[in-house]
Amino acid sequence: MKTLMILCTLPDERLETALQKAQALGYRTVLCTQGHHTAREAAADRIAAADWSDTRQLVHIAREEGICGVIGLCDAAVTAAAEIAQALGLTGNSPDSVRQLLSKASFRMIQERAGVFCPRHAVISSPQQMKQICEGFALPVIVKPMLASSSHGMTVLESLSDAQDAFEQAAAVSRNGAVCVEEFIRNDTLRVIENDIFVMDGHIIWDGMRYCYRLAQAPLRPVYDVYPVCLSQRQEQEYKDTVSAVLKQAGIRFGEFNIEGFFTPQGRFFIVEINPRPAGHYTPQTVQMYTGIDLARLLITTAAGDRSYFDEVISSRAERKYKYLLDHSVFSDTDGVLDHIHIDASLKPRLISMRYLHGQKEGDRVSNIVDAVRPIAIAVFAFDEKQQLERARESITRLVYPVLKDARAGEKSVFELKDTSKAAALFDGWDEAVIYSCLQGVMGKILVTDTRRPRSACAVLGCFCFCAGKPEPQLLYHRPRGYCILVPMTAQWAALIEERIPAARRITRYAAKKDTRFDVQKLRQNLTLLPKGYELREIDERLYDKCFENRLTSDFVCAFDSKEEYLTHGRGVAVVKDGKIVSGASSLSYYNGGIEVEVDTIETERNKHLALAAWSALILRCLDEGIYPSADLHNKISLHCAQKLGYELEREYTAYEIR
Repeated sequence: MKTLMILCTLPDERLETALQKAQALGYRTVLCTQGHHTAREAAADRIAAADWSDTRQLVHIAREEGICGVIGLCDAAVTAAAEIAQALGLTGNSPDSVRQLLSKASFRMIQERAGVFCPRHAVISSPQQMKQICEGFALPVIVKPMLASSSHGMTVLESLSDAQDAFEQAAAVSRNGAVCVEEFIRNDTLRVIENDIFVMDGHIIWDGMRYCYRLAQAPLRPVYDVYPVCLSQRQEQEYKDTVSAVLKQAGIRFGEFNIEGFFTPQGRFFIVEINPRPAGHYTPQTVQMYTGIDLARLLITTAAGDRSYFDEVISSRAERKYKYLLDHSVFSDTDGVLDHIHIDASLKPRLISMRYLHGQKEGDRVSNIVDAVRPIAIAVFAFDEKQQLERARESITRLVYPVLKDARAGEKSVFELKDTSKAAALFDGWDEAVIYSCLQGVMGKILVTDTRRPRSACAVLGCFCFCAGKPEPQLLYHRPRGYCILVPMTAQWAALIEERIPAARRITRYAAKKDTRFDVQKLRQNLTLLPKGYELREIDERLYDKCFENRLTSDFVCAFDSKEEYLTHGRGVAVVKDGKIVSGASSLSYYNGGIEVEVDTIETERNKHLALAAWSALILRCLDEGIYPSADLHNKISLHCAQKLGYELEREYTAYEIR
């Protein structure tokens, strides 16, 4: 199996995407960070902490892991990735090429040497020096940190009396403390052209072009993108010539680049910046929705020396699924606590994707659009006609916006119910092992808004949240963080989930009957299906720790509060290959008389009967102990596997998945 090294900070949606894509393509992943993190935080096969400025250490880790490729996904990591690639002879750009793009001062000098449009600019070391230099510039000017991501730390300076504050703000976020000042090139439309291009040996894939709009109250903050861009033939040629000249001057030969710029009144294309890494805020996913081109796959495979997908992309174009797209970054006008995101009824049928950024959710504090580090969420809408898109675009912030809690409205508080018997009637007839665990008080918790006479309740355990009684939105705010499965007891709960959590995806799950009579002989025969080189082992103290080396296998044990609790009350069987857990069956939870079974296999090891063997071994252990292995299935594949073991389907039910 080939190994890919990825350098990125945490949390970052680009890292989330890259790890998922690499593993789906069959690559082993090594995440190199500048802090200590666990598999719970990032689903890499190995996480290595390192100082990105220490090239010798980075190269040592890369050689030790036998990597075939390396990518950097954030500004702070791309130079280090280039140094590793250069040292090991892997696909990549020279470190100097990358540094020139990252430095706003060096980038302007590249533009000058390339002969393209470039504003007057200077590097300054103090507010006093800025005042002296700017006397020769026409106001306004823009003050920028020399090394920083996105628009952080930038100020449009209308008066030199504000020079001190502008300098300090830029210097505070600049990674090297340096500050740049340049003539502010006006763009009265509040619209720029952004593009995520892909470069490979002189060939450029241009398909990620879009209009990016800002708002008057935050002119440096991207708010929504529109696909496609309509350029004249002359404008398109000017755009491509300008970008190509700058990339050539910088010596760029490989990678995904995020470009921002606009046309001046004279028709010249002004490149505001070229970022030598993918755009954030799930932009590559939207590009793929519109173009059919998987930029993450392009970056990963070509970095690893595989040009097959790149050749496929440049030789043909997939038919576009959507004609017009609008990608909206949801910000709040004011600080506060998020209640929910409102989407106008006219736009709900057009919604094709809704993603919250970095685990943000209802009930969290949010900052105003000027101060916020990132959007609250990204909502993508598809349209059949340009007129439909334009009507939505002109009103998007009135049609889609965050609703904040009103502190004066007397919102109900949420409590963990200690006497769980008070909520038992609300869950009456709902035969779910997770609910048993919560009501019996052995695992999980029951959340209510009234501890004396609860009229609504949620049973929360691991990633599950079962909602019963009278629907109350406050309980939804206390659902599990990150990945979550919400299960509504009634249609009213389902409607509330759909209204308050647009990112929730409706799915169908399958509950198995709890009176299965297992064929012990058949279960034992299943153990013989294990291929050579694979071993069935009980999850003991040592294997418990190894479960956390992979996001999927961490699910075997992570619902328990501690190792001691799992070793006392949990039970599990892992499939081990070459010292690593590749599949298994374990107790998601336990209750008096049984367990809820959690089964999974890492993607590259599926279709080898591993889960069937591990699940059979766990059932046999449960039968020996006189407890019942309850099964609740996530999809039809799991259902079919369960049926091979003797389980029978009791019912299908609706749930909501939130990623």
